[in-house]
Amino acid sequence: MKEQGLQTWDAALESAPTDDIVNEPILEIQVEGLWVMTDKDIWGAWTGMRRRNGVDFHGDVHLLSNPDKVWTGSRCCFCKTCQAHVEAKHRPN
Repeated sequence: MKEQGLQTWDAALESAPTDDIVNEPILEIQVEGLWVMTDKDIWGAWTGMRRRNGVDFHGDVHLLSNPDKVWTGSRCCFCKTCQAHVEAKHRPN
């Protein structure tokens, strides 16, 4: 019996395909100073600070209702990349 238990334990340690490892990016948004994981739809439409795989992300924001359309309203980040599609009337002075 003891030997059978060892065989079972050895089988458990063998590598096997798993769904636990996913190659999707970790997307986070900043809410009230805290970083919160979110899905790609909310992340893509978030006008506040965003991170992808723990690195600050600067780029386009898309409408939640129409991901093909770029948001042209105000943004929280004032860098040149984030402000590229913001209409002049929404840019900081």
